[in-house]
Amino acid sequence: MPDLPRWQGTLDRGAVLGQETGLFRALTTAAGPRGPLGVFRDGVTQALTLAESANLLMMPSRARDQEKWMADAKLLWDVGNKAYRAAQAKNLDAVNALNDELNTACVTCHMDYRQAYGRRNTGAKQQK
Repeated sequence: MPDLPRWQGTLDRGAVLGQETGLFRALTTAAGPRGPLGVFRDGVTQALTLAESANLLMMPSRARDQEKWMADAKLLWDVGNKAYRAAQAKNLDAVNALNDELNTACVTCHMDYRQAYGRRNTGAKQQK
């Protein structure tokens, strides 16, 4: 069986969210002892988890409102379903192409609903 290509490049914050956790890590690291098919099976599971997470966020008991919250959760549902189809097709390029969309889905919701998101003090300002 052929080796899966490894993702190579500089990771920015968005890439870390997508490619170093869950679905994108499972599909872009070496196949290891389980082989490429096992890696893609994991990717399918991770993609379904993303989409199902969006379904859980849209439940009436969890939805904060019916406008922005639902639209933000739909972004996650959309990228999860696209990732599922790409993983099922064993299309690594399509999975990698979803990184920005996944990052956008996460950041959009967090900007709308997490107070002080993106404004954390990293300690850089304290050093003089």
